[in-house]
Amino acid sequence: MPTITTSIRAGRPLLPAEVHGRIVLVGGVAAAAIGFALPLSTALMNILAAVVFLCWLLSGAFLDLPEMVRKNQVALSALLLFFALFAGMFYSTAPLPESFAILKKYRKLLLLVVLMPF
Repeated sequence: MPTITTSIRAGRPLLPAEVHGRIVLVGGVAAAAIGFALPLSTALMNILAAVVFLCWLLSGAFLDLPEMVRKNQVALSALLLFFALFAGMFYSTAPLPESFAILKKYRKLLLLVVLMPF
């Protein structure tokens, strides 16, 4: 089981150990289920991605994001590509709503970063 137990800022657990362990377990199961749902159902994958994102927030793993991005080149590449697409959206001659619709297709790059702690 992954250990996402401390906050970088405080150095102490964010939640009681039992609650935290359950959140991490649910996030890990949902992360694994994404792999099975990917070829089967887009709707199920979106629901599982929302569960993983919620568990990522509740577990406090987002506090470790800067350190994880520094140590992991895959996470850094995914974030840089997403933010390059985001910046390019304002440089384009396409209307802003159309640009957001295209950027929305690439939001799965952010999911890659969220899945890493699980």
